[in-house]
Amino acid sequence: NGSTTVDDTNQKSKLHDCIMSKKWEKASQLCQDYKFTARHWLEHRSKRTGKVMYRKLPIHNACVLGAPKTLILNLITAYPEGLEEQDEGGKLPLHLILSHNVSLDIITRMLKF
Repeated sequence: NGSTTVDDTNQKSKLHDCIMSKKWEKASQLCQDYKFTARHWLEHRSKRTGKVMYRKLPIHNACVLGAPKTLILNLITAYPEGLEEQDEGGKLPLHLILSHNVSLDIITRMLKF
């Protein structure tokens, strides 16, 4: 599927960093300039068991953190396949965004892909 795992104990992508710190404009610009970063998984495994405890694409984190419409649309454009990817809990970005107050327009765009 062309996605890449970024282990958070080693290196996080700048896009993940911007999303996690809610630097929406910077994240949106990175997504436009470096579309491949939308494919990077952020993953954390238990040191004791090796089990995946956390695994999300930038779009998962953007949905959870209430990113603005522009960023969500940029992430969809950069990596539409990300809409079909499940996080560590088996949730799609659509599941995550439905639990937050988002515009119907975003939900409609997600369903069209």
